[in-house]
Amino acid sequence: MSHSLAETYAVLTALSVKPRISPLLAQRLIDNNLQTIARIVPLTVADYSRTIQTMTELGLSGGGPRCRRPHRHCRTEAVRVRRQALDVEH
Repeated sequence: MSHSLAETYAVLTALSVKPRISPLLAQRLIDNNLQTIARIVPLTVADYSRTIQTMTELGLSGGGPRCRRPHRHCRTEAVRVRRQALDVEH
């Protein structure tokens, strides 16, 4: 999704790592990794509304699911749930 590109850029350039990821490097990482393997799909207002409705029905907040299991499990589950919630027909 196109919004994910902006979110990815924001996260990469805000990460607290040394050395910091420069805006130019963040753009290159996105261009060379995400855009080469993913089909970028612009979303409509209806797509966002449907996604918010699904997230609400699943009881998910913006931070994703929380649990006491190891982080790998949480990330995997969050990805699965978000994919389910964001399953948009295009």
